[in-house]
Amino acid sequence: MKEESDASVVDFTNENKCTHGEDSAGHSKEASSSGGRGGAMAGGCAMALLGVILTAVSYGNASRGGRYSIFWGLVIFGGITFFKGLLKK
Repeated sequence: MKEESDASVVDFTNENKCTHGEDSAGHSKEASSSGGRGGAMAGGCAMALLGVILTAVSYGNASRGGRYSIFWGLVIFGGITFFKGLLKK
């Protein structure tokens, strides 16, 4: 004997659809992104500053004529991220 129950049927067809740049809670995706304009600027500045600090520490720890590292990737990527945040609308 097979029993059918309507309570076990769940319809998710329209419940989780995102429309017009909004998430399922109705918030805009720009507002819910990780920091937006200011977050990108702060993150880029932090990356560039970290690159400069690490380069300075490496240079300071190198013996006279010794080897040191230049963290140019952090400085460049941080600068690009900063300016992307600055130009974001």
